[in-house]
Amino acid sequence: MESSNFEIPKNPETSQKEIAPKPESIKNKHFEYTLVFGQGPVQEQDNVPQSGRQGLNFYSRMTALAASQMLKIGITEKVVLSGGATGARAGTPEAQTEAELMADIIRKKLTTLSPDGNSYIANGKVIPLKDTGGADRPKAEIDNDVAQAFADKILIENESKDTLQNFSLILNKYLDQPGQEEASMALLGIGFHAKDTYNGTGTGRLEVLKDIFRIKGTVYSVEEVINDLLIDQERSSPRKKLSQLTQLAQDHDISQMKSIQEQLLIEGLNSGEWLKAIPILKSEKRIKDMITNNQYVQKAFEEQFGLQKEDVLSMSLPEIIARVQEVKVKGTAEEEYGAIKTAIFEVFSQMTDEKGTDYLKLYGKGTTPK
Repeated sequence: MESSNFEIPKNPETSQKEIAPKPESIKNKHFEYTLVFGQGPVQEQDNVPQSGRQGLNFYSRMTALAASQMLKIGITEKVVLSGGATGARAGTPEAQTEAELMADIIRKKLTTLSPDGNSYIANGKVIPLKDTGGADRPKAEIDNDVAQAFADKILIENESKDTLQNFSLILNKYLDQPGQEEASMALLGIGFHAKDTYNGTGTGRLEVLKDIFRIKGTVYSVEEVINDLLIDQERSSPRKKLSQLTQLAQDHDISQMKSIQEQLLIEGLNSGEWLKAIPILKSEKRIKDMITNNQYVQKAFEEQFGLQKEDVLSMSLPEIIARVQEVKVKGTAEEEYGAIKTAIFEVFSQMTDEKGTDYLKLYGKGTTPK
């Protein structure tokens, strides 16, 4: 296997200040919003739509578990789940999106059966299991009622196809709205995306994109949240899942290639690839803030167009977008990024544990991770 050919580039000039510091424990914190980023669902079976547990890979199921616990104990008032129709069933109209699959898991975690067994309790609302005539209500009808009960807590952005669109569409739909500008928020993602936790610089795409999009918030990894909020529970399941997640992430081949993949993506972001998100955004204030506070873009605007910071601030939004679309960026070689993803997939396909578990089926679910 060729995975050993991929070596993480070491930067001897990386200072301690460039390493993202680990945030304080999430216990006793409170956020109005938590932005939740998944890892790509896979609906490879014919019997779609599938439930969250069947439709999502292990990474995204753990992300949904962490988000549900944050809601359950009141650390966050709302979660914004982001993710569109990716994976093997992306072209199937009836297949649920990644955000919907995560929402499905979270609702199930937070919905309880009433003491008399005749109703569900969902976000404080009573959902009867039988109609007025005593007959069982259709499951689809009950599920819809449960979804409506959580509509003020579980928000969904399901049109995005990549992380740049995740951020852009979340901002448009929920955060760049009157009264939301100063909302407190956390950002939640698997360790690789959140911080490149295990084998990289300590800075993942969520940390970088949070700064690029000028979002005031704290990035937490799923592993940190599960460890802080679930690991002390009497049930062994959270401890077992965290152990599986950590073991998978610390596997040398996967962690090494995941880290390279993140570093390639971050290199592209630092070279201005994020500018393609500007035409998607609707807030002129945010767009100007992003452009005038990014060193790379300021330099590009000055060198390519002779525009200073004050010039940008005085421009109209259509003028800014027109300039952005003309900016030449270095970017990241698609073939190099794609080669890393393919190599990760190959590692998954050859992994088994002492029980003979098929890691590709359990964690990869038939697709290369995003």
